[in-house]
Amino acid sequence: MWQRVIIARLRSVVTRSIAVTLAVVLLIATSVIISRVGVAEVRLNSFEIWRPSVEPGQIRSLPFGGCLYIPGGTGIGSTLDPGAPKVRNRTCTLFLRALRHYENLNYSRALVNWGGVADAHATYNMGIMHYYGVGTAKDYEAAINLFRSAANKGVADAMTQLGEMYAKGHGVEQDSNAAVSWFRKAANKRHRRGQTWLGVMYAQGEGVQRDSQKAVQLFRLAAKRRYASAQTQLGVMYAQGDGVSQNSTEAVNWFRKAAEQDDPAGQVRLGWMYLKGNGVPQDSERAAEWFRNAADTGDAGGLYILGRIYVDGDGVEKDLIQALDLYLEAAELGFSRAQHALGAIYLE
Repeated sequence: MWQRVIIARLRSVVTRSIAVTLAVVLLIATSVIISRVGVAEVRLNSFEIWRPSVEPGQIRSLPFGGCLYIPGGTGIGSTLDPGAPKVRNRTCTLFLRALRHYENLNYSRALVNWGGVADAHATYNMGIMHYYGVGTAKDYEAAINLFRSAANKGVADAMTQLGEMYAKGHGVEQDSNAAVSWFRKAANKRHRRGQTWLGVMYAQGEGVQRDSQKAVQLFRLAAKRRYASAQTQLGVMYAQGDGVSQNSTEAVNWFRKAAEQDDPAGQVRLGWMYLKGNGVPQDSERAAEWFRNAADTGDAGGLYILGRIYVDGDGVEKDLIQALDLYLEAAELGFSRAQHALGAIYLE
């Protein structure tokens, strides 16, 4: 964090001449990076600097069985006047009370309330909170037990989350075969996130024999139902010509659909297409806009690439101090190329 503090102070207190000197030093350091270690080189056509990404699991907003309304509060199938007031069943009332606490950032109350609801989606939501450490300490073991309980009751979100934990080795020994098994169960229930994850496994040949055509099929199923991560992945397949005929125009089409749903991976890839003029007329300014949109979400890849844009002055005024600041943010999020770039700068 000390680098960020130094840069902030430089911006506020140094004289213009010192700032210019710093910019020159950074320019020289950046040039050294490009020429010596190739950190600034990006293989744009293969998209190799980003591992396929799938949106994280989300809290469910309704109980597993939906919300049943009971006329007059006397029971389902009541013969009371149809105009009588209707009330929610108790499960729905308790579930929605917990959801209201969650939305109001009262996470501990939400966790307690969902714990008192005998509902599979409530169990799944508790798993999400333990998995991400929301309202409680991060606890993969507790999360996987909760996800397994919900998955065994038919919750596709929980099946997909279990698959992700096996794929990543979170709370369990990494096991691609087990991951594929859970992703397939979710995909068979037409779960878009499960379909996308299963597509990723086929695209990478993890837990299954690599089959890019099968991956495209799965991505397309979810993409047509407006799942942004699947739209981005389908765009990558078209851009690479993997499992489908290479088609930059079609790649742009799918990247744009994802980008317009605020998917940072889609925004970054759409920006690259504009930067290189693949499938669209070359437009550095529009490229920079899409990179900035991704960076504004806190996406590490977006932060790094926007930093590169400021180094090169493509579509923006060259600003090496801004570039370094963006590299710092990306590095703090674990983005290896940003870390390498910073390491090379400080070593020089």
